[in-house]
Amino acid sequence: MAAMLMGNTCGKLGAGEQGGERVNADRIAAGALPALVITVLGFALAATDARSADRATYDQAVKLLESGKDNQQAVRLFEEAAADGNIRAEFMLGAIHLEGKYVPQNRPLGLAYLQLAAQGNDPSTKAIRDKAQEWIRASQASFSGSELIEADRLAAQMEANLQSRLAAQFAPAMRVFTTETPIAFSPLIKFAREPVELLPPPVGESETRYRAGCAAGSRAKCPPASRAASDKRCIGQLVAADTAPSAAAEGAVLVEPVYPMGVSRAGDGVSVKMVSHVDSTGWICGTAIAVPSGTPSLDAAILEAVSKWKLKPAMKSGVPVESLYSLDFTYRREE
Repeated sequence: MAAMLMGNTCGKLGAGEQGGERVNADRIAAGALPALVITVLGFALAATDARSADRATYDQAVKLLESGKDNQQAVRLFEEAAADGNIRAEFMLGAIHLEGKYVPQNRPLGLAYLQLAAQGNDPSTKAIRDKAQEWIRASQASFSGSELIEADRLAAQMEANLQSRLAAQFAPAMRVFTTETPIAFSPLIKFAREPVELLPPPVGESETRYRAGCAAGSRAKCPPASRAASDKRCIGQLVAADTAPSAAAEGAVLVEPVYPMGVSRAGDGVSVKMVSHVDSTGWICGTAIAVPSGTPSLDAAILEAVSKWKLKPAMKSGVPVESLYSLDFTYRREE
């Protein structure tokens, strides 16, 4: 069983991370798509950051296309993953609907999906965003004014639906950090009014739903490097950042959970959703669980691991800043 992290992007955690196997699978599946997709898909999906429930759904769709057994179900799975913000699924659906492959052609819907795939500024998804933007530039001239208006409407509606789903999922964890209501959860938690002052952290690190991190103070089990940062940490004041934290960065520290007995028998798809307070050096100040796994010992193991993490911090005008970051662990049985 392997742990997978969502920072609203996708990539396997663990020793010996290699992207080749995933890219090859995607290239094979791309053979069932239009020639335009074949030429870019391997490149577009090469950069990855974290894996999650939406990535698991995306992978299932890719396998179905690869087998050719149920292309319609593959499209439905892409739609499910896209509804959770998976940029790869958005990109694929953009191509599918623009070309009318497996579904009746719907050019405004295809353009809307490409617009969603082109959003954001996470370095790990830059290749996909760039390719989506390239397709948009190449195809927009062929759209009528009414089609462009409809594409904008559909993209805005899907984005609003995504943020509404994320708000409901992460609301319990957000109450630990602030009384303010975020206006966006992906890829960075944002507020209408900033700066935002965070609440004092809950007392008691051993609580199942919250765990202080290495940036909050010296702990015996913290990596030594976490104590080498400046003293001014975990201030609890958030400003509007330009980029979200990222696990895909040199110097990142991603500690794998020590799984309790029986987790491997829980089956695929066990997920834990969390919110982490990340300090300006990238170390974790604290993490709260929004949607638990249903197994308290598993939740505690995840919190303990995440408390030792270091990410690339959020940035504002090139300066690292504190942030709140949504995470999603999903467990999949690896053959």
